[in-house]
Order: sequence, then C-alpha cells, then structure tokens
Amino acid sequence: MSFVESLDGAIVSFLNYHSGTAIDLKVSGGAERGNTVFGYPFHGKKNQQWKLERVENKSIFPVFMIRNVQFHTCIDMNGTESHVMGWPGGDPTNVHQLYRLIAADTKGRVFAIQNVGTNHCIDLLHGSREPRAAIQGTPTAPDLSNTHQLWRVLRMD
Repeated sequence: MSFVESLDGAIVSFLNYHSGTAIDLKVSGGAERGNTVFGYPFHGKKNQQWKLERVENKSIFPVFMIRNVQFHTCIDMNGTESHVMGWPGGDPTNVHQLYRLIAADTKGRVFAIQNVGTNHCIDLLHGSREPRAAIQGTPTAPDLSNTHQLWRVLRMD
C-alpha cells in the first residue's frame, strides 16, 4: 500500500514545502461558511489538523475530502475565484470540496493538492512565512517544480 492510500481517515497537517508554513483554519471564524483558510507558522493545534476522508477508490490519484479536526469544516475552493475556505458539513458529491493528492517525490510524502472541480492547486501566495499568508487556488495544472504549490504531509495521529 502506498503512503497516499494509507491516508484514508488519517489526521494530518499540511506544511508548505517552500516555507514550512501550515494550512490553518481561522479560529475566530469557527465553523462559519466561508471561514478563512490561510498559511500560518506550524504549531500543530487542531485548527492546523485535517482529517482525510477518501471518497473515491481510484488507485492513482485517489480523491479525498479534507476536514478540519477542530471545527469539522471542509476545505472548499470557490469555482469562480479560486478562493480557498472552510465550509461546514461537507458533501462528497460537491466537487469543490474534493481533492487529489498528486505525489511530487518518489517517496510520496510531498504533494500538490488539486481541487477536483476547478483543477486548481492549493497555493501559498509567494511561499510566504508570514502569519495569515493567503492561500488560494492557482489555475494551472500541478507544477511539481513550484514549491508554493507543494505540501509535506505530516501525520498527527
């Protein structure tokens, strides 16, 4: 079984390959619709922890919902603006809440995170280390040489 196949149900943090910045859900926004997802220095608390829920059993590029451990909201990418946000509930038929993890290294531990609905990849703006750095969808095919779009998967469970 590959690393990505072992991630169904796993609790992980995503650390940007360029900066080490984590994907973080804004605590003060809680479970509100459209809550801000941004980059923040890694601290490992539950707002930076994500449960991967496999919804499609493809052996190549399996599809996951990415659910925040603290607020149970899913990462959602607005189809028109590529805005990345937290969305309550989670719907395995909503393609804007479904993601492929595309391996960028031979060990399968560094990934581009590609939205199924838009085909955009989750991108840390300029690979910033600054707290609350913008995370957006970039309307390109996964660029495995662009470290702003690459994420290390750190198992937290």
